[in-house]
Amino acid sequence: MHRDTILVVEDHPPLRGLVAEALDAAGYQVVEAWNGQQAIAALDEHLPPDGQLCLVLLDLRLPYVSGLEVLRHLAARRALIPVVAMSAHDGLLDDAAAAGVQGTLHKPFELDELLAAVRRYCPMGDQSARDDQAG
Repeated sequence: MHRDTILVVEDHPPLRGLVAEALDAAGYQVVEAWNGQQAIAALDEHLPPDGQLCLVLLDLRLPYVSGLEVLRHLAARRALIPVVAMSAHDGLLDDAAAAGVQGTLHKPFELDELLAAVRRYCPMGDQSARDDQAG
């Protein structure tokens, strides 16, 4: 796994697919999860030092385990992975900000907004894509 790997946690398949495709096109590696349980399993598998996550894009309204519970899991693991929370609900975004996320995206968002947030924490993805195209 490359250092420019992003975990996308989103329960709505069309949005998760769109985000994953946009990140892949920008040169990032993507790991996907559709619920909070999968998110926790993916985090446990991909967190440094063994894993190479540079960012988590986290929907806050998830089946089984909420996004806020996923944040609590990260805190308990003392993981230093930046998290950008995504939601259509301002109150949940406020709760996530209070829980220490590095950024928030209000749904619906533009892909440019998403990519700008990602580049803040994972600047290498675009360079990898350019290197692949040049090679």
